[in-house]
Amino acid sequence: MAHFSEKMPWEDLKPYNVKYIENPTQEELREITLKHVPAALLSAYNNIDRITKRKARMQKNTYIIAPLSDAGLYSVKVIEPDRARKILDIQREYIEKQGELIEIDGYYGIGDKAVAIQCFYTKEGANVAGMQQVLA
Repeated sequence: MAHFSEKMPWEDLKPYNVKYIENPTQEELREITLKHVPAALLSAYNNIDRITKRKARMQKNTYIIAPLSDAGLYSVKVIEPDRARKILDIQREYIEKQGELIEIDGYYGIGDKAVAIQCFYTKEGANVAGMQQVLA
């Protein structure tokens, strides 16, 4: 795996050895969600509800990859690059074992401040991909 500073994101826009489901429609995401997302149910109004115990990203599980000596520069915890690399290798192995990723391309921000983004989700996160597609 490359060092964190060796590649810019736009140099490798498909970083995993998997099949990419590129910008699926909302209907396709709905079908994937109902087939692959545990605890996804249809409401009385035919909307998808997912039962989960976490509603959002949690700060206690958010890290910046940096030397511990730089910890004072950030408002969240840091993780040493070597340790992060091991975790990212485990993540890569899991993703590539799944064999497919949902790709959602879009923008964060409005007008001149908008930044192009590319989000990847395993099929178990199809409901999140569906929400992100609407927001992006």
